Amino acid sequence: MFKKEKIRDKIVEEKNHLSVFEGFKFGFGFFVAILTGILIVAALVYLFTNIFKATGIGF
Repeated sequence: MFKKEKIRDKIVEEKNHLSVFEGFKFGFGFFVAILTGILIVAALVYLFTNIFKATGIGF
């Protein structure tokens, strides 16, 4: 009986560990996606400001 409980606890522990890892992986992917988006937007803004400066419209 005691042994069975210990095994069950171990399985639950493993599952919790996995879910934390999955959450971390998802969070990290989300973070990378946001960073990539910010970089793309920054690059576009930079390009547009340079184009406008070149044409004399300027910001």
